[in-house]
Formats: sequence, structure tokens, C-alpha cells
Amino acid sequence: MKRKRLIISTISIIILLSFITIFILIRNKSLASEMSLTSKNYHIEESLITNISPNTDIELFYKYFDTTNCSITVTNENNEPLTNGFIYTGSKTNVYDTTNTLVKSYTNIITGDINYDGLVDIKDMETLATYLIEENNLNDYQKKAIDLNKDNNIKINDLTLLESYLNSSYESISFNNDEIILMSNEEERLVPTINPNIILNQNLNWTSSNEGAITVDESGKITAHNEGESIITATTKDGNISSTKKIVVDNTIRLLENSGTVYSGGDPIEVGIKSLKYDDLTCTSSNESIVQCQIENEKLIVIPSNNYGDVTITVTSPQYGEAIYNVTCEFTSLNVYLKGFSREVCVPPNASFGPGLISGFGFGTITATSSDKSIVSDARIIKNSAGNLSINVTTGSQTGDATVTFEEDHGHKKSVGTVHVYRLYLSNSSGTTTTGNNLISNINNQNAGNLSCISSNSNIATCQIEENQLIVTPQTAGTATITITGDKCGQVNYTANITESTPPPPETTTEESGGVG
Repeated sequence: MKRKRLIISTISIIILLSFITIFILIRNKSLASEMSLTSKNYHIEESLITNISPNTDIELFYKYFDTTNCSITVTNENNEPLTNGFIYTGSKTNVYDTTNTLVKSYTNIITGDINYDGLVDIKDMETLATYLIEENNLNDYQKKAIDLNKDNNIKINDLTLLESYLNSSYESISFNNDEIILMSNEEERLVPTINPNIILNQNLNWTSSNEGAITVDESGKITAHNEGESIITATTKDGNISSTKKIVVDNTIRLLENSGTVYSGGDPIEVGIKSLKYDDLTCTSSNESIVQCQIENEKLIVIPSNNYGDVTITVTSPQYGEAIYNVTCEFTSLNVYLKGFSREVCVPPNASFGPGLISGFGFGTITATSSDKSIVSDARIIKNSAGNLSINVTTGSQTGDATVTFEEDHGHKKSVGTVHVYRLYLSNSSGTTTTGNNLISNINNQNAGNLSCISSNSNIATCQIEENQLIVTPQTAGTATITITGDKCGQVNYTANITESTPPPPETTTEESGGVG
């Protein structure tokens, strides 16, 4: 009994520990999805941070990261904190969640640094040359740092490149031409292009001409303050080359897009809004019979009606002005006419039919899909030389009902047709009998619906259907066509040939002759 209780207790503990483990895994996964460690300057890989310039001190290194719900620290390979000096190959960047729990650790790789000092100089060349001559060991982190041509091999080419890097000087710094307009308290990181790109030290000196409007830190991250303009200057560490970028601080409300297109009867579209305050924003449409609007979660929602035309939507902030969105609502229609200009068609299995027709205007690409490939195996749109669109449908081996949906892309218009695939046939299509003797034919009915029959001449023969059998009752001599029809699909004919029955021959009697008495 005690042994049984011990086993039960042990199992209970194991189950409890399993639940705790699962909970921790789920929690860590959830926290990881909420956290974000990004950098415009460095490459963050599965377990490595690469593309780090030599001569990057630890304080500057921190500034190159943008973190969400996490913090980072730098340690040596023994996990001892580093507070000063340069980041070097083999050091660690540890990521912590908001509860200060370690959730990820990366190894830092400084391009060209294989002697662990965060610099790239003649000592690194000597270490690499010794490796190439004597094949002394380099660990995986050193190999990653010195693989300058990114071919996953450490060869003489890497030594040649390293020498070129060390002998190169700055030629130019350039920013892209995109205009940068920020609102107060917004941040942006500037990453200029440095030529030649073989320069190892990508760190620059940064200044702002108007710190009341924009400040900039050592990593090129700018912060907007008051409305105005500032010229940001980036200068190489040797002081010889510089470049400038104008930044504007403007708190007027604005939209991420200024114009767009919707389609009558189509889906709404969303337009991002930038504003210092969102809870008091309103929007108005110049013509609500064409397009309506509403504000939801820092977005403008543009809702088309069934009309068409050009509309101006105005988004207004009581404090920060207004923004204009110009939208065109294009009329779009799509009609599908199947065989016989009907939305429903009956077809036997393993057959093709067409052309159905598609009509409309203002539509884009049209696709056709079947709800059941075993019933309708293929549906496609065919364009003829005149540009007209038609439909071709191929049925599968199974009977039943399938819908074919025709949908055009940008207007979200749909048209649906129903294809009934059926079988309806008789065990024999004709018969001959005489009056007084019925004809019977078995019926195979698959998806044709309820059956009825009618005779072309009820004076010759009548008909009825009982339990999937056609019963023909002769009336008089002649030929009648019996038509069996499904109330859903199909019909089939039966030919009844009726002949007069031959009457039996009359009975003959023999007279008895009497004798002479």
C-alpha cells in the first residue's frame, strides 16, 4: 500500500514539473515575441552580432541598438561585465526582459579583429599570416571576423583584403535624398553611405546646427524637440570628410499616403496617420454617397459605397491642423453568365462545357475557383483575340453540386455559378411488348433530383416511376416516347413499341352421332 502511494506521488510530481516546464517555455516564447532588439548598423543573426566596426567603445556600442521591452549588457567570454574599452570579437551581448531575466545571448564579431582587442591593425595581419603559413588554430568567431570576402574560407585573399582595408582612406560620405520630417519626441537613426566601403571603421562624429530643434548622439540617432530645422553633419574620425542632412520638425498632422483608389462595393482601405495626439481626431468626406470615413487606432478608414467619383477626405486635429486625402472611387462590376444565361448548369461527369460569358468593366485579373475538385476539376477564364472573356469548366468523376466562384482582384467583386454534375440513364432505352404486358426499365439516378415521366401518347402507353424503375403500361398498338425528367437536372427517353396481342384461337367442339335403335 505504501509502495502504491509512493508511485502515485512520484507520478504527480513528474506531471507537476512537466506543467511548470511547459508554462516556462510558453512564457519565454511570449516574452520573446513581445521584445525587439534591432539595429540599422549591425546584423543580428541567430547567435551572432556582426558588421561591428573596430574602435567601437562600449558606450557607443549600446547607442547603435533600438530596444523594445528589453535591455542589454556587454560581458566578456566569462560573463563578467565590460564597462569601458572597445567591443572585441568574442565578447557577449546579453538581452534581458523587463523582469531582468536573461532571454538571449549573442557573440559579438568585429570585422577584421582576430586578436580580441577591438582594433584592426598590423597585429591582426600577423596573426592571419601565421595562420595561413603554419595553420595554427583560429576559432569559429575569429574565422567569422576575418572572412572578409564572405566565402566561408580563410585564404590569402582575406589577407590581401585586410591589407587593403588598413591602407584605405575615406573618400566620401553621402546621405540619401529622402526628406525627413519628424514630430516632437520622434527619433530616427541616420546611416550614411561611406566610400570606399572597405573602410573598416564606420563610426563618425555627429553635430547638430540647432539643438533646440534636433539633437544627435554619437551613433547618429537624432531626436526631435521643438518645431524648426537643423543641419546634421557627419564627419569621419580623421576629420577630413563630412556630409550634411537637413531635418525638419513639424507637428502638423499628416497622413502616410496622400491619395489612393477604392472600388465601388469593394473593401475599405486603411491610411496611417501621424499626430502627437489621436483621441480628438475627426474626419469628413466631401461626398458621403461615394466614400465615407472614420478614425480607428491611429488610422484613417476609407469606406467605398456603390457609387463612383472623386472625393476629398479631411482629417482634422483641433491642435495640430488638418491633412487631406484624395481618393478616387472607381466603378466596377462583374457578371457571370453560364450556359443558357443561367447561374446554374447541369453537366455529366468527365465533361467540359463552355463558353459561358463574363461581362463587366473596370475590373482587373479574374480568377476562377471550384468548391470541390472531385466534382468540378477545373474552371478557367479564356480571353479571345477580341479581348472578350469566356468560361470553360471541366467536371470530375464524382456527381454532386459544386460552386464556381469568379472573382476579380482589385474591386473584390464576385460572381458565383453552381454546377450540378449528374448521371441519369436507363438499363435499356426501348422495349417492345403487347397490350396487357408492362415494360420495365431500371433507372440510374445520381443527383438528377426527383423523377417524373410523361408519355408522348397516353392513348398508346402510360408510365409511372416506382423505386427507380420505369413502368410502361400499354394501352393500344403503336409507338410512344416516354420522357423521364429530373426536377434538378437531366432527362432521358424510352421508346415503347406496343403491338396488339393475338387473341387465342376459338375452341373447337365435336358432335356426337347417335346409333340406330
